[in-house]
Amino acid sequence: MNLKYLDVKQLNTDHHLIKEFDFLTEAVPPVHVLDRSSELLDQGVKPVWALAYLMLAGNRVVGCCGFKKAPVEKSVEIGYNVAPMHGGGVYYLSCPAIM
Repeated sequence: MNLKYLDVKQLNTDHHLIKEFDFLTEAVPPVHVLDRSSELLDQGVKPVWALAYLMLAGNRVVGCCGFKKAPVEKSVEIGYNVAPMHGGGVYYLSCPAIM
C-alpha cells in the first residue's frame, strides 16, 4: 500500500473529478476531514500536517488518513478511514508509511 496526499487543488475538487484514481465509495475522505484540512491550511499549518492522504492499493483508493493537527511536543494524532471491504480499521497496520 502507498500514500499520496491530496494537494490543495484536489482538496477543493469533487472526488469524482480526480481521474487518476478509482475511489471506493466507503474510502472517500469524510467532508469534516477535508474541512479540517482547509481550516489548518488557513491557519498557516504546513501542508504535510494539514492535507489528507489517500491510502492506495494500486490506483484504487481504499481509505484516507491524515494528521488531526500539527505535532505538539513531538506527538501527533493520526485519523484514518478505511473501506470495510479492505479490512476497515486494521488495514492501516499494513502501511508502514503511516508509521
